[in-house]
Amino acid sequence: MRKKDTALRGILLDLARETADTQGLDAVNIRILAEKAGVATGTVYNYFSCKDEILLALTEEYWQKALLEMEALNTGASFCEQLQEIYAFLKKRIHQSAGRLMNSLGNAETAGQERMVSMQSALESIFIRRMEQDPLVRRDIWTESFTKKQFAHFIMLNMMMMLRTEAPDIDFFITIINRTKKKKKGEFIMPQAIAETIFDVFYLSFALTAGLTMLFKGSDPLVKKAGLMAALLGAGDSFHLIPRAYALWTTGLEANAAALGIGKFITSITMTLFYLILYYIWRDRYQIKGQKPLTASMWGLSALRIALCLLPQNQWLSYRQPLLPGILRNIPFSVMGILIIFLFAQEAGKAKDSVFRFMPLAVALSFGFYLPVVLFSRTAPAVGMLMIPKTMAYVWIVHMGRKLCKQT
Repeated sequence: MRKKDTALRGILLDLARETADTQGLDAVNIRILAEKAGVATGTVYNYFSCKDEILLALTEEYWQKALLEMEALNTGASFCEQLQEIYAFLKKRIHQSAGRLMNSLGNAETAGQERMVSMQSALESIFIRRMEQDPLVRRDIWTESFTKKQFAHFIMLNMMMMLRTEAPDIDFFITIINRTKKKKKGEFIMPQAIAETIFDVFYLSFALTAGLTMLFKGSDPLVKKAGLMAALLGAGDSFHLIPRAYALWTTGLEANAAALGIGKFITSITMTLFYLILYYIWRDRYQIKGQKPLTASMWGLSALRIALCLLPQNQWLSYRQPLLPGILRNIPFSVMGILIIFLFAQEAGKAKDSVFRFMPLAVALSFGFYLPVVLFSRTAPAVGMLMIPKTMAYVWIVHMGRKLCKQT
């Protein structure tokens, strides 16, 4: 038997795809392909026994490319959100040329189903990988009789059925999966909930106690500014951390998305004011006069940051917030941080200030740990753990304020 030319097979499929797109699937046949490729009809038969074989090959190729594209586009924060994205993606594709291809297979339906088994297995592998990446998926539910593979197969079968019936959404199915994969109220408490709650209690207690003590008992205006800054830090973060702790101990983060989003919005505003106050602490500490352009820049960056936080595109109330607004609102915030680092590094060095000599390092660390969370936590949830060392950097800044209080 003459060896088949893989390049020619690719050319024939390209011609078949072009014919289907321009003239319709009915125009795809062995004779037309032979004419367009400039080969004998018998040569085409060496690669495809009939028209259905060509359509089967096109369908398989289509879904291989679609799965790769779906992997790249699938960015949901949780496993259930990713399932909704996958369903919407597949539904759109089936309404396009994939659906026409599958419906045109005719007598090759059984063969087509056999050829699609590998595609379904690939889809199940995607489900398993996404489940493993979601920290909220319970790890205690898997047993010998209820495995990840069986659960992924169950999801795949139901999703295919809903695609065939053209279900508008899979909200009810997602609710079922949520109740299966997440911890129930009254069950064992996840280590994450315990660890975060303990850490947050100590952090908020320290920031608020130190801040209020300096604010109301400090006699020096500079100490009062440090107290206001620390109290604002603790109060602002409490709007996010308290709902987060509640969510971890009850129905999960996704079910409390609105409260978490509001808390995150408030924290974004208070952190902006935190750095604005820190700028004035720098001015008072080193008796800086004038510098009107610098002061105007800090106020302008603060106003821009707050304005960007107020835009509806941030979608604060949704669990999966878009990445681009998050990047944009953190640009002026990062510039403020860079200015603070530079200003304190310059003046603390000149004055040999033992209280604030490490302020540039603390601010740099806070941004160094925070920015990767903004950029990558959606695709790599484990990056979110960097928020703990980021918070410790702020504890360090508050501690410097306490040292200032003792010194004065």
